[in-house]
Amino acid sequence: MKFFDKLCLLLFLTNVDSRLKEQHRPCSFNPLCTCSNGGPDLGSVCCHNIPLMTVPSQINNSAIYIMSLKDNKLRFLEDNSLNGTGLWKLQINNNLLTDLPPNALAGLEKTLSILDLRNNNLIRIPKEAIQNLEKLSNLNLADNKIAFLHTDDFRNLGTSLKVLDLSENALMQVQNDAFRNMISLEVLNLAYNSIISIDDITFHGGLNNLKHINLMGNQLQQIPLNALANFKNIKIVNLNENLISTISEGREIRSRIYLDELHLEHNLIKELTAESFRLFNQVNRIFLKGNPLTTVNDTFLTANTTEVYMPYCSISEITKNAFFSSTHSLQVLDLSYNNIKEFPILPLTKLTKLSLAGNSIQEVTPEDIKYCGNPLKYLDISGSKMNGLSQESMKYLPNIRELSFNKLTPVINSEYLQNVGPSMEKLSLTKSSIKVIENGAFHRLSGLKSLDLSHNAITKIGNTTFRDVKHSLEKLVLHNALKISIFPYKALNSLSKLEYLDASSNRIQYLPQNSFSSSQNLRYLILNHNELKDLDMNIVNDMHNPNLAYLKIAFNKIRELKSHIFRNLRNLIYLQLNDNLIETIQKSAFLDLDSAMIIRLEGNSIETIDNEAFQNLPNIQLINLGYNELSSFNLEAFNQVGRLSTLRIDVDHNNIQNLTGNYTVIHTSSNIKHLNFSYNNISYLDTNYLDPIRLSLTVLDLSHNKLVNLTTQAFTNLAHLQTLILSNNEIERIDEEEFKGLRSIQILDLSKNNLYTLPENLFERQKQLRILSLAYNEMEQIPGDIFKATIIEQLDLSFNDLEEFPEDSIFHIKDTLQFLDLTGNQIESLNFSSITSLQSLRYLSLSRNKLILPSSAEQLQLPNLMTLDLSHNSIKELPAWMTNHLPSSLEELNLANTSLKIIPMLSTCNILMLNLSSNSIQTVEQETLEQLKKIQIIDLSNNLLLNTHNNIWSNLQQLKCLYLQKNPIQKLSNNSFTNMERLQELFIKNLKLQEIDQDTFHQLTALKKIELDTYTGRSTNISQMFHGNQGIHEIHLHVQENGLDGIFNGDLPKSLKSIILEGDNLRYLDESVFSSIRSHTLNLNIRNSNITKFPQKVFENMKEVKNFTAAFRNNKLQTLEKLYTTEREVPEKHLKHLKLTGNQLNCNCELSWIWEWIKEYEYETRCEEMICEETYLHDLREAVCVNMNNRSIITVFKTDLDCFSSGTSAKASLGILLHFFLSTAFILFYNIVIVA
Repeated sequence: MKFFDKLCLLLFLTNVDSRLKEQHRPCSFNPLCTCSNGGPDLGSVCCHNIPLMTVPSQINNSAIYIMSLKDNKLRFLEDNSLNGTGLWKLQINNNLLTDLPPNALAGLEKTLSILDLRNNNLIRIPKEAIQNLEKLSNLNLADNKIAFLHTDDFRNLGTSLKVLDLSENALMQVQNDAFRNMISLEVLNLAYNSIISIDDITFHGGLNNLKHINLMGNQLQQIPLNALANFKNIKIVNLNENLISTISEGREIRSRIYLDELHLEHNLIKELTAESFRLFNQVNRIFLKGNPLTTVNDTFLTANTTEVYMPYCSISEITKNAFFSSTHSLQVLDLSYNNIKEFPILPLTKLTKLSLAGNSIQEVTPEDIKYCGNPLKYLDISGSKMNGLSQESMKYLPNIRELSFNKLTPVINSEYLQNVGPSMEKLSLTKSSIKVIENGAFHRLSGLKSLDLSHNAITKIGNTTFRDVKHSLEKLVLHNALKISIFPYKALNSLSKLEYLDASSNRIQYLPQNSFSSSQNLRYLILNHNELKDLDMNIVNDMHNPNLAYLKIAFNKIRELKSHIFRNLRNLIYLQLNDNLIETIQKSAFLDLDSAMIIRLEGNSIETIDNEAFQNLPNIQLINLGYNELSSFNLEAFNQVGRLSTLRIDVDHNNIQNLTGNYTVIHTSSNIKHLNFSYNNISYLDTNYLDPIRLSLTVLDLSHNKLVNLTTQAFTNLAHLQTLILSNNEIERIDEEEFKGLRSIQILDLSKNNLYTLPENLFERQKQLRILSLAYNEMEQIPGDIFKATIIEQLDLSFNDLEEFPEDSIFHIKDTLQFLDLTGNQIESLNFSSITSLQSLRYLSLSRNKLILPSSAEQLQLPNLMTLDLSHNSIKELPAWMTNHLPSSLEELNLANTSLKIIPMLSTCNILMLNLSSNSIQTVEQETLEQLKKIQIIDLSNNLLLNTHNNIWSNLQQLKCLYLQKNPIQKLSNNSFTNMERLQELFIKNLKLQEIDQDTFHQLTALKKIELDTYTGRSTNISQMFHGNQGIHEIHLHVQENGLDGIFNGDLPKSLKSIILEGDNLRYLDESVFSSIRSHTLNLNIRNSNITKFPQKVFENMKEVKNFTAAFRNNKLQTLEKLYTTEREVPEKHLKHLKLTGNQLNCNCELSWIWEWIKEYEYETRCEEMICEETYLHDLREAVCVNMNNRSIITVFKTDLDCFSSGTSAKASLGILLHFFLSTAFILFYNIVIVA
């Protein structure tokens, strides 16, 4: 069972956004949930990452304004379960709901306004449940499995519903009149479905008030002009990422269309002509990014267009009169990142914003600017192939407010910007090779608010350089701009209005004491990726920096945090100190930080934390001490910490062996709620170690350690502990008194230990215990009365040595048990009639036992059962008493590897998932599937099927996922998948294929994901195989002996965004292998292969790809050529994420680009609220260098390799050579000793 393997992650890695939200109190009905009020009106209720198979019945006794349930594994919403709450907003996201019963929302008819059911498994619109919601104005059903819309789906909602989101479902068409009489609807989102066309009358007879329709990410080949003409008040139409090649050319409609915004980004439009917008009376804003445009022809716009966006096209020519029709209306024009070589003629009288960034314009002359320069307020002509702006040209920009350009100018002086107008507010001079900025350089810019000088080589800044902007400059960015070792504080001290200062990625070694003494308004200070070794205790303080809220000093070389180094910073919210070389944190290092919420210290070398190192941090929510060198953890280091918050402390991935406490005085002045000790080497937990936090601790994670026996009663006094995770230890014995003090425990995970028995009285005081995992132990029996006092809802006993169904012990929890997993035991028989008392049971797994079903009639009366797993038992044939009497509630039935020879005839028509894999089924008869009209997933893999045709799928109109791999199918013909146009996922690897017809997959128009082989002995070409599948999103290839030669050649579907490659036969990649990829986004996952090198040319030859994510896991990868460059050799390409675990990396300066990428990540990402998720670093912490004692690649670049300073290469090479020499000497010596 995967749930408990991920429970720690779900509990400890919450979204960054939630860290900064108001902390609510634990709810009375379940302390793992939070409530804004104490009651009787609970206000806002939040239950995130808390396992709940159904909504707690207790909440029906309280009024609730907002309820949010996320990541709960929620399967079912019972009738009347919210009847007494009076909810205004209900949010159930990332759960497993397949439907809502008719009375699920009973009682909310006059109160519920917002219903958010995103990311569930709904297969239809729950019309019976929502039809009486009189106040419902916003309905979100995005990211579900809905395939059909019917005319009565939204009955009675026409006068109230304003926003309807059906994006990311399985719609192929929109039923005519599906939205009839929805007169109040303003926003309709149908994005990322598989809609091929929209009929002219689809939206006829309603939607009179619709303002915004989103059809992004479908398969539309033309704009549904007649359908849009039916809308009287439409403002925004989004058709991004479709297959549209023309706009209005050659078509006629009844009436012209008026729009505020028309989005046509990433389509197939190659040309714009005077006919393009002929049928639009007016479009204010037009978005054409990422189309294969080469020429912009005369008068292609409507008369009153105000904004046009055409970046990332292939435009090389703009005709003289291209914008003639909008001469007096066009205000914004974005032509960035095209192939334009001459400044276009722009006689535009009202143009205020112009972007030509990333083109190849060698010179911008005064003659170019004078046509449009006077009204311009924003101009961007930056780029490595752009030659900037002459001083003479600047004269024609009198009203410019924002200016970005790159011009190779070593010196910025008073003359350089002398012709810039006084209205300038934002100036970007990045990548301009600036070395010196002289005094008076900005004397003409008295109103300048933002200045970006990133990516330069500044060695000198005049002391009075910024004097002329001292009362205006609010933001200064010096990222990778300085080539000086001492922070230029004299030049910056005059900037009294400065709020944001980024001096990251320089080589600053020293911060003088008064560096920020004049920065009274400073709120954001970023010093990441420098070489600071020490911090003065007055470098920032409350007197000089009273408004400082975000301080980042990560990736420096600080070795010690001295007393009072961070004190009295009353407004500091976020402090980032990760990945320094910190070894010691002294007493009072963090003192009186009233507003601090997050302190990041992971990735250092911390060995010692003094008593009271953290003092008076009442609102702190997270202290991350993971990936350090702690051998013990001192709870007395925290004094008056987290008293007003829910504090989580992560101490994972350290070297802790024993948790012992010798406290002279036991105080409870810290309020640690969550404590994470996972991935250490803890073998002993002292009786009184946790005493200082016994009154506060609610979640304790000790997983992945070396605990052997629990006999010290260390948990005795933890009266408020809700979750205890002890999985992945070596526990053999638990004393019966060990948990006696855990009166509030709800979740206990003891999986993956060496337990063979448990004391019968172990849980006699655990009256709140709901979830228990004993999976992967050696239990031979479960004591009969062990659960007598509990209310267990989910019980995992999988992979033990049970020989009998634990009927006696389960009897005590028959009224509460909803989930029972007995997978991987030795159970031989089960009287199903004897378990009919488990009336609440929803999940039952008996997989991988020795079960033999009796042929005599029994009763399977489990009215709420949704999942039944009988796989990997020797059943051979389902008895009639089972096939004829399966519960109507059953949705998932797993009969894999049960020795079946035919598909059983099942009586229920509600099954959504049927697994028949690893049997001996030779044929699939149409009548055997006749009852399965709702089936979503069928797994027939690893059987004896020879073919798949003869119309066998005709009744399965809802089928979305089909597994056929490992069958002896020799041919896939054009009729193999007849009537399967709604299929979204197909798995056909390891077949015995000799032949594939050209149009085999042509009918699978909704196909989004396929897994297959490259087929030994015959060529495989993706573009030919899937020429009719223009919605395919992911291709997963198992590489055979013929490799990847030519497999991606040709005209690939533009929708293809994800490629997974694996197999031992994958040993190299041709440089042009992905050159035909047409999507602007690509996720490339190469795993379990013998590839040793990833060439840079592979990355560079992805001409159309702009955003690239790379995951190279469990390969033989030794080196990875540059996929990133700070010089922006390919400026429009961005590496978003990189994963490298499980390889054989040989770390040297050839991999230094990874370090550069890390340095640039936060600068480029522009993280929300200045807080970046740590996920981009987490995987790299686990990626090791085989030539550096398998240490983390991040650690190696921090401490062993210096690839950027002078003489670096020799130094690095010498270090590696020395390491090699010592290793070789040791091995030789060892061999000599052995021989001797």
